[in-house]
Amino acid sequence: EHLKEARDLEITRKFSGKLVMKLLPHLQGKELGEFIMKFKGSFEDFEDFVLSSSEAEIEKRVLEFAQKHLSS
Repeated sequence: EHLKEARDLEITRKFSGKLVMKLLPHLQGKELGEFIMKFKGSFEDFEDFVLSSSEAEIEKRVLEFAQKHLSS
């Protein structure tokens, strides 16, 4: 159980709504939630992606996903 807690904390530390809001400040409320759900859903195993990626790589992937999936 400690391992799961540590894993969950690491995932939250590396990826959160705050990170997405920092990178994409125009997203708020429902749009923010929908973006996060779609982003997470674009991975076969989102948790493994977060745990195995650097914070810079996660930020890069968020921005690339936004470019492809958000209309300006």
